[in-house]
Amino acid sequence: MIIGIGTDVIQIPRIEKILVAHPTLFLDKYFSIEEFKKYENCELNSKQLASKYAKFFAAKEAFVKALGTGFRFGINLKDIQILSNELGKPYIKIKNTTKEYVENHFGNGLNFYLSLSDDYPTATAFVIIEKEN
Repeated sequence: MIIGIGTDVIQIPRIEKILVAHPTLFLDKYFSIEEFKKYENCELNSKQLASKYAKFFAAKEAFVKALGTGFRFGINLKDIQILSNELGKPYIKIKNTTKEYVENHFGNGLNFYLSLSDDYPTATAFVIIEKEN
């Protein structure tokens, strides 16, 4: 059964400006260590890096839209992690108060489906939350 569907679109130049002006503040406030460690020493130019974080940010927004909660009930951006498997496929992992809320409200056996895309100057994310029967 589908619990919810969410999508979000974000302007990559907006993230690019933030990363130039306040990189540490932005990353510390919205992303987990696991999310930004991966790109810490990569040789990505500013547009490529901004594109990555814009997609991750859009995915977090799409996730809360799929939940139907927004950022209430202890749900926060850092607890919604956007990671990727060894083939580069993105996935969502939740932790802390976000995980507690989701498990208490929806139970166990949830699957999160995530699709990310970008075409400068925009990045998009699409999330489906499904509960196993």
